[in-house]
Amino acid sequence: MASYDIVALEKATLDLIDKQKYIEGTLPGHLRFVKEKGHLFERIWGKDPYIQVKEAAKLKLGNLSYNLKEID
Repeated sequence: MASYDIVALEKATLDLIDKQKYIEGTLPGHLRFVKEKGHLFERIWGKDPYIQVKEAAKLKLGNLSYNLKEID
């Protein structure tokens, strides 16, 4: 992925990661789900991965909205 807007890029990346289905048994042995719901990273680490992205948007470092364009 590429963008001139780092906030939009980070949000798009997190959104795309969250759309993927977790494949049972693929977490390294020392990791476990600490939450049953939420973003995949939140379920593993117990923290909302969007906190920094939202804060960056508040600081006017970029936008939370984006459009994906697939390039062939």
